[in-house]
Amino acid sequence: MLCKISFLHPLPYLTFSANITYSKIGEELTDFSAINIPPDAEHVDLSFNKFTNIPSTVFINHPNLKHLDLFSCKIQTIQNNAFSSLKSLILLHIHSNRIQVVTHHMLKGLFKLEELSLHDNLIEIIEIGSFSDLPALKRLYMSNNKVKTLLEGIFDLVKHRIDLTFEISGNELECDCRFLWILDAQKDWLTITTEPSVNCTGPDTLKGTRLQDLDEQSLTSTYCPLFGR
Repeated sequence: MLCKISFLHPLPYLTFSANITYSKIGEELTDFSAINIPPDAEHVDLSFNKFTNIPSTVFINHPNLKHLDLFSCKIQTIQNNAFSSLKSLILLHIHSNRIQVVTHHMLKGLFKLEELSLHDNLIEIIEIGSFSDLPALKRLYMSNNKVKTLLEGIFDLVKHRIDLTFEISGNELECDCRFLWILDAQKDWLTITTEPSVNCTGPDTLKGTRLQDLDEQSLTSTYCPLFGR
């Protein structure tokens, strides 16, 4: 069965009841040297701090961690494989930060991750393959960023064989030929349900058009970066 992506808004977060919780909320921490997470912790909440970078070695000894909160922390960069040791992680909340790019290596190894919140960042670029290492992903929150296009390769549809809810409202979507894969997907496995609606911000001929109202002619009638015309 192919995956079905639904564009929905708003969505409640998934809930998880942890036996062991480690919390350092709002302590204005700027690095991870003052953090001593118990190896058997299941929920870690480090939100409302002042981290700007997540190193690749912070979470290497936490195989039981299932829920990680790092929202509202001023995070700008996440080093490659920063979360790759978290084989049991189910929920990752890194919204309301200052992340600009989602890279292919940023989220590697999160094989059990079901929910990822990246909304309210400054994300402009989602690299091809960024979400391909997340075969269990069910909910992806990307609203209120600066995303202009959604490349077909950001999802690996061979691995994603479950329904995926993708929240993408409040971005700066330039609707051109790079969105053609969405049209094809709607005929088969993609369901777009938008509230509020996901609208194109450009080009001028498509400004304000709802994503679910796009057609092949409208997407290829203006300049197309893929075709150079």
